Amino acid sequence: MIGSECLVKALEAQEIRLVFTNPGTSEVGFIAEIAKTNKTRAVPVLFEGIAAGAADGFYRMTGRPAATLLHVGPGLANAWSALHNAAKAGSGVVNIVGQLSQAHLAHESPLQSDLVALASSVSSLVRYPTSAGQVGGDVHAVSDAAQQGKVTTLVIANDVGWSEGAEFVAPPATVDVPGTLTLDPAAMTALAEGTKTLLLLGGGALRTEALQDAAAIAAATGCHVMLEWANARCDRGVGVPAFARIPYQLDDAIRILAAYDAIVLCGAAEPIAFFNYRDTPSRLSAAQARLLSLQANRGDPAAALRDERVELASKAYRSLCRAPKASETGTDPTPVKRDSISDLIAAKMPEGAIVVNESITSAGGLFAASATAARHTWLENRGGSIGFALPVSIGAAIASPASRVVALCGDGSTMYSVQALWTIAREKLDVTVVIFANKAYGILIAEMERATGKPADCRSNALLQLDDPAIDWVSMARSLGVESMHANSLEDFETALSTAFGVPGPNLIEVATELLDN
Repeated sequence: MIGSECLVKALEAQEIRLVFTNPGTSEVGFIAEIAKTNKTRAVPVLFEGIAAGAADGFYRMTGRPAATLLHVGPGLANAWSALHNAAKAGSGVVNIVGQLSQAHLAHESPLQSDLVALASSVSSLVRYPTSAGQVGGDVHAVSDAAQQGKVTTLVIANDVGWSEGAEFVAPPATVDVPGTLTLDPAAMTALAEGTKTLLLLGGGALRTEALQDAAAIAAATGCHVMLEWANARCDRGVGVPAFARIPYQLDDAIRILAAYDAIVLCGAAEPIAFFNYRDTPSRLSAAQARLLSLQANRGDPAAALRDERVELASKAYRSLCRAPKASETGTDPTPVKRDSISDLIAAKMPEGAIVVNESITSAGGLFAASATAARHTWLENRGGSIGFALPVSIGAAIASPASRVVALCGDGSTMYSVQALWTIAREKLDVTVVIFANKAYGILIAEMERATGKPADCRSNALLQLDDPAIDWVSMARSLGVESMHANSLEDFETALSTAFGVPGPNLIEVATELLDN
């Protein structure tokens, strides 16, 4: 058996049967082997970052890794920023990266690079088999790590792929032995102290049952509950407890968190500023605040909330808690300014939709408005590398074919990954893309004012504008196979949403700048 055949068989044995591909010469052997099987689905993309982002989206919705197929060092480099986002979100991805044949690496060819060093900078595990006989074991190693939410990379030299000597060995049977979850007594005591304690949720604590457990804990103790600003996956909508997020704006976040003597983390990381500013701290919590983790041994955050809720039901522990007043069972963050666009999207939200959000300066009230929308899932950018929404939408739509994916995008960030529209059209995915045509990098304009204390001058502002020439999103999307519409008024937008959500397949709505200003 040759190495490429073993690679495909080993991936399939690990239930990795979806590959987002942007191959080159070194990977054609792998493509040929995929074509021989009806067990693996290969989805072509036009840019490597699309492949990595799509794998991220697939993992978020299924908890199972997909693979990417990338071409040597430059191909992996093109995927790097999306893999950074995937790693921050805890998404498992297996990168299959072709390499020049080992004999050819003795020469300084144009595509030669330090591929292992590049892969190591974004991968928890890198394997580089030097013979066909090592392929099967290395596939199992990277697959096992990806199943645990890690980004991994398998480098396959061209000659390893075409050489004989590979032997497929089924992956060893694994016995799922759940670990013993231990709650931190100090964190439990802090929760019982009431409104001076914040229970901060993230990760696996954001599914419906876990959020319900958090609401029960807050009702019993008087502690406050908030979510991290950006979350890999969060259940939202009618019947799901709705908690505010830590604000994106630095000053608001510091002011709100200053009220807490203790912050109990459950699936969340310590709250840290998104950016660093002069004369402001990196940590958002008060200097004297205690940072505690509800899971003493870093176990499952959803299980920790469940166990804490059960513990609260016991008479002995309940006696530690002071009776909360009704007004003390929730947080009081900075009020969110309601806007007509957010209210309209929330009102039209399809049941079971998946919202992939990469919009900060437009529709800022949607997260709050979506609390009363139909049940849906909310995905956000954990890593901050832009161009996130469209690629992640591909993976989410393939993972959940019965759901409508709603990608909320700014025009500047979408230009980083506009090639994704071609794959969305080719695969006939049920994705509605909403482009907020700010015609500027709106977040940078706001950040410049925040940093300097005054609006950007004409010369600085000109460097952040996208209107000379203006991007015609409807024409661009149609050229890539996606049916598209302009929305120049709220009435237009309402009609466009109704149309988009009512037909199968992909579509795009460009929301005019004038509408965003109202």
